[in-house]
Amino acid sequence: MLKENESIQKKIGRGRCPESDSVRMENRIRTIATVKWAMRKKAAVNPHQFSQWFDDEIHRLDPDGRDSQSSGKWRKNLAGDVALGKKDLRVLAMLIPDAENYFQHGPENLWDALWGDESRLWEICTIKGYVVGINNEGEPAKNFITLVGPDIPFNESLSNFERSLLAKYKRCNGGLEMKDLVSALSLYRLHQRLVQIARIDGTSAYRCVKLCLWSPRVSRELEDLQIYDRIATDLLVEESDRIKGVVAHRKCIAKSIFGSEDHPVEGLLYALDPFEFYSMEKWIADLGMSIDYYTHVVQPAN
Repeated sequence: MLKENESIQKKIGRGRCPESDSVRMENRIRTIATVKWAMRKKAAVNPHQFSQWFDDEIHRLDPDGRDSQSSGKWRKNLAGDVALGKKDLRVLAMLIPDAENYFQHGPENLWDALWGDESRLWEICTIKGYVVGINNEGEPAKNFITLVGPDIPFNESLSNFERSLLAKYKRCNGGLEMKDLVSALSLYRLHQRLVQIARIDGTSAYRCVKLCLWSPRVSRELEDLQIYDRIATDLLVEESDRIKGVVAHRKCIAKSIFGSEDHPVEGLLYALDPFEFYSMEKWIADLGMSIDYYTHVVQPAN
């Protein structure tokens, strides 16, 4: 398990950031990840090497172009001290065409899942697939359906996603991917909005997020981008605050863990590791279907 609690005690006391601080933090994460991504594309192992490459390319286009190495620009960006501005991104996109898109949306639309407009969440987490069965003639048949999407009830979407995620986790030895984290985060945010309107049990969405964050491929990718700790800690604080402040959410968690919605729930401990309270085995059993069966019955189309 990766460490996530080094900066938690400071953040947990002051709750979520004001909006202006939150936007600054988002831009900081976008900047660090974008610079690290660009460095990897050009096989630069440090900001100094990247500056050399960048300056050489810029001077080919404009011999009088500004030198970035002497100003330490990319070092400051990578450290998160200075965010990339629109002009920076336009210039970078001249050399790496996907730079603006990466800064705006992130790997596999991760920024959209974390902070984007809620109207896009279903778009980035919809999953189509096949249910394998037997037709009227007794022959194998595949029915193409929506497994996760806005045209079926939220609880059904979440349940289908849980099953497909757990099946993949078991089948691939924990080898979940960034797109799995993006889908989990989208459903997590959708549940946040829905629970403000009506009591709806979507507590498993956070377990899905956590399972993805702890997957070796996902955690390694986020660590390589130098943003794992920032994202993991922010989500930890967010879930802890929700348990404390959203009564319906806390009651659903208590019911699923202890069998009584009035049982107290320690939000920080649960947010740190929900599987200490709700094991993988219980999760699979509560879904009412074996993972092996689900693996053979449902085949995601993407």
